[in-house]
Amino acid sequence: MKLKNALIIFIKTPIPGLVKTRLQPDLSKEESAELYAAFLKDLDHRLYNQQGFTCWYAVSPENFHKNDLDQIIHMDNYFLQYGSDLGKRMDHAFQFLFSKGYEKIVLIGSDLLSITSDTIRQALEGLESEDCILGPSKDGGYYLIALFQLYSEIFENLPWSTSKVLEKTIEILNKKELTYALLPEHEDIDTYKELNSYYQELKSKPKSDPDFPKHSWKILNKIFAH
Repeated sequence: MKLKNALIIFIKTPIPGLVKTRLQPDLSKEESAELYAAFLKDLDHRLYNQQGFTCWYAVSPENFHKNDLDQIIHMDNYFLQYGSDLGKRMDHAFQFLFSKGYEKIVLIGSDLLSITSDTIRQALEGLESEDCILGPSKDGGYYLIALFQLYSEIFENLPWSTSKVLEKTIEILNKKELTYALLPEHEDIDTYKELNSYYQELKSKPKSDPDFPKHSWKILNKIFAH
């Protein structure tokens, strides 16, 4: 089962000034990069080496530093993103892993710490009856997309980074008469307000939970508990 299913996580090398820029100036460039590195560590802890799917990292080629990432996550399976916009890069990522023989593929970003291996399995199970699974984010985009066959049209000419991404994607799916299902809505962590909201949420969660984001919690505590 593991070899048939893949999870792709889109990531960047955490370099100050080049990641989580929407958190600035509330956070310094160094704090933003440190926080993003903690996000990656927590996602890696949750999703790497899980039963049922193989984890791959699709790394932004801009300012790629493998040595830096090796210190943070397991870089056994990775490839560089390719394409002039997000849609082309997502299309390429699916194409790359389908060509390796994977049958079901889930793709997520690295800005969502509420995602767990159960979320990934739910998406994979959804593909038993649907052509596409989407995880809506509160900003009108999606935090997850899962496919068992590549439909390049769903990545073409979309208004990326706007509140219309999910709506336009569903329009394309309907036009192509493809079936889809939606997972529970989650919120990406892009702004200082969203970060603070996530910190407040974590305060009430049991720290002993294996999925608790201990690396991010340590940084968040340093930022907000003063």
